[in-house]
Amino acid sequence: GSFNDSSLLHPLYDPGPADLVNGHVRLILTASAENSCPSKSDTMLLTLLQAPKSNAGPDLSVCGADTVRLSGSTASNYESLQWRTSGSGNFDDPAEVHPLYTPSTSDLANGQVLLSLTARGTGPCPPDTSKMVLTLMKKTSVNAGHDDSVCQGTSFTIGSASAQNFLSLHWTHNGKGTLIGFSTL
Repeated sequence: GSFNDSSLLHPLYDPGPADLVNGHVRLILTASAENSCPSKSDTMLLTLLQAPKSNAGPDLSVCGADTVRLSGSTASNYESLQWRTSGSGNFDDPAEVHPLYTPSTSDLANGQVLLSLTARGTGPCPPDTSKMVLTLMKKTSVNAGHDDSVCQGTSFTIGSASAQNFLSLHWTHNGKGTLIGFSTL
């Protein structure tokens, strides 16, 4: 590494690559005497800590309010972790790298939440925070209707079918009849 001015009492030291690999460096201060007395030196050990790093992982989209394992997250050089949500869902363990997140009803109604992972390091290293968006898509539901009967030779209108949160519909059959309106409810 190098000093900005090694003749100052309080210089700035910039660690070099070898210092980072070693994890520490010894800095030596030598004071030359004003008279015929001998010079004096003292040494300090400067430990180089690696900064904490967090990565909440890629944005995710899931169907419904199912529990989600945040398996894409990573963290390094940390002493502690803390997950937070902009919503009102819950983490099974907010201090774990890959917790389970259970969205709340409010989260589902909003359609997405911002999840953040903060890694706190040791010593003077500042925390590092990473964020990801969890999009909560409403589940598609479909009900073909209740079982019914019809007289032979008579058309049947399917009146009890229902569907929610769908893009399109498509009816099929295993009979020899004809469907009219096969893409309608």
